[in-house]
Amino acid sequence: MLVRTELRLEEQIGVRLLTRTTRSVSPTDAGEQLLSQLRPALSDIRDGRDTCIVRHLFARHVELFDHVVARIRLPAQPTIK
Repeated sequence: MLVRTELRLEEQIGVRLLTRTTRSVSPTDAGEQLLSQLRPALSDIRDGRDTCIVRHLFARHVELFDHVVARIRLPAQPTIK
């Protein structure tokens, strides 16, 4: 799947991005240039993904905590006379 996507990108921009052999894959000069330009955006995407994961885990943690707290039965408070 990734190979097809990469090949389509090469076709769209008309430039070879990777050199492929039976043993390795390495970026061409154009591939290195593109990668260096995309690195900041890729970093932002990674950060956004991580933020979503953390928010989801936090929300699940709070949901679980609320569920547990709702099931705890505390003894009645003694009244002071």
